[in-house]
Amino acid sequence: MVAMFEARVLFGSPSTPGGVVPHPARPMVVLPVTVDLGAVADLTEDAEANVVSTTAQELTGDWRSYADRTVMPGAGEAAPHSGSAPTQQLGSELFRLGPIRE
Repeated sequence: MVAMFEARVLFGSPSTPGGVVPHPARPMVVLPVTVDLGAVADLTEDAEANVVSTTAQELTGDWRSYADRTVMPGAGEAAPHSGSAPTQQLGSELFRLGPIRE
């Protein structure tokens, strides 16, 4: 359900009057997927978050707006906090590193 809210195919809240409603113009398909994880980076643990130099703010911040902030008005330079969101950069870097071996 979280993924559907992030993809903006669902709106509302299960705990409020009116509940959850689908986007009227975006059809939704749910496919069950089984994943067998070989390793997990538990970024709720300070030691592991420090290994990749991330913070709670980077992981939970306003990541949707990064794509909207591309150029500083009148400066022609990249805006602060523009480009890929930290969560996307982290995922890309973890993917680039490949399997983690202990």
